[in-house]
Amino acid sequence: PKKSYLQISNKKMYYHPSYPNQGQPALRFETQEASFLKTQKKRKLSKWSVYLSDDATDDEEEEVKRTVGEFPVESGSAFVLRNVKLVEIPPQIFEFSALLSLDLSRNALTSLPNDIASLSSLTHVDLSHNLLEYLPPGFYVLSTLVEVKISSNRLRLLSPSIGRLTALKSLHLSDNRITVLPRTLADCQELVELDVSYNQLRDLPRSLIFLRELMLLAAWGNPLRSPLDPAADG
Repeated sequence: PKKSYLQISNKKMYYHPSYPNQGQPALRFETQEASFLKTQKKRKLSKWSVYLSDDATDDEEEEVKRTVGEFPVESGSAFVLRNVKLVEIPPQIFEFSALLSLDLSRNALTSLPNDIASLSSLTHVDLSHNLLEYLPPGFYVLSTLVEVKISSNRLRLLSPSIGRLTALKSLHLSDNRITVLPRTLADCQELVELDVSYNQLRDLPRSLIFLRELMLLAAWGNPLRSPLDPAADG
């Protein structure tokens, strides 16, 4: 089936009959005409993309947020809400159990609701460049996750429950405040990329040697005493 794409900015809204870069012209609507798309029940969007430019005014910012709240998000498979100064996640997103990809990067999120557990089909999540200090228990039940990006936050701890994410292939945790990695990371047997650079790690758990699919381990920028320390496997 043909996939469609919706892109909203503080200036204009575009509806693409198919993904961009496929030679299809986009239909442009002014942001205040957002209700037009909402009434078109036959339009099935597979991706939402929302962003604000750096010169957006406060009124434009509020208009974009209001517009996003009007859309029936249950019709898509990806939601991008990047760089819109969010301090909390719009609750309607958690009603979208079929969501596959969620990008909330470059906002001002300080916490992640436990309701994220309702996104049971999620495979890709980008929460990088926020202010998150921890991940709720509900995050660790998302067993379908393949790629997780949480770089540039304020995380101090990664729960041992990370080992429940057995489908995980890529985990980006750089530029946080993590002091220790749980040995249960070794339970993520599909892991190919692990980036823990620029944290506060003094040791890496020896259990990482059992990650047989691991191709990239980035750990520079840490005060490491030794590369793989058996004592770190507590």
